[in-house]
Amino acid sequence: MTTLSVAQNSPAVQTKKFWTFVKKNKTFTIGSIIMLIVLACSIAPGLIAPLDPYEQAPADRYIPPFWMEGGSMEHILGTDSLGRDLYSRTIWGFRPSVTISILAVLIAVSFGLIVGITAGVIGGRLGGILMRGVDIQMGIPMIVLLITFLSVLPHGVFSLTIVLALATWAPYARSIQSSVIHEVNSDYIKAARVMGASTARIVFNYVSRNIVPAVAISATVDIANIIILETLMDFFGLGIQPPTPTWGTVIADGFRYIVTAWWVPTLPGFFVSFTVLGFTLFGDGIAPFIDPRQRGR
Repeated sequence: MTTLSVAQNSPAVQTKKFWTFVKKNKTFTIGSIIMLIVLACSIAPGLIAPLDPYEQAPADRYIPPFWMEGGSMEHILGTDSLGRDLYSRTIWGFRPSVTISILAVLIAVSFGLIVGITAGVIGGRLGGILMRGVDIQMGIPMIVLLITFLSVLPHGVFSLTIVLALATWAPYARSIQSSVIHEVNSDYIKAARVMGASTARIVFNYVSRNIVPAVAISATVDIANIIILETLMDFFGLGIQPPTPTWGTVIADGFRYIVTAWWVPTLPGFFVSFTVLGFTLFGDGIAPFIDPRQRGR
């Protein structure tokens, strides 16, 4: 490696490139700001939400948001049917939804990587069996799979996380397997084999380096999709159960009162959309920086 290439890969140069990228990429900047807000609400909801999300005050039920007539700054987003502060319950809803979604995607990606790389590198009968399993999984509608498993499993964070991961791993395996086959048949991999590189070295030093960036981008965007699915399962009563404040349970509690107290189901939905937008913009924005194939686009 030449002195010039070492200098170009130094931390200082890479940091400068990153900040130049941030200044030019508005999508990434907006997504990052939203992500910071989402992470802050997920990590420390007690510091951001002023009131107890579980405290009931029947005398204060259906107080409207502060900007409406009859609203109060004490309950800036109003209250629900039991007089609980809607703002606090919505802020506390960040933690379970974001945590479950991130964990589910990490598990799905990990399993997809194992299956995809194994099928792509080893191939043969084992690869065919693994890919038939992927095809079967992808042939089952995701929502049907979620409802079927969550209807019979105990409701809670663990079950919801595992089922969401099981419902979403197959597309990763299929995409990774296709990318691995393309890489292992490329000229530089053939040259590495001729030079005596082992299969493990080829997988970890060459193949993974080219497929992981694309997988990371896809995973970031998929977190947004999982958040929607997690909220939907909570709404149907198949995920986390009341009185734990999640976006799905809060929306479900207020859905029947949408005509008389529209803010109860509507405002938590805004936070769901806000979070989904953040993950989507962040994933789309970071793509040109971490994936070499997209830098010229």
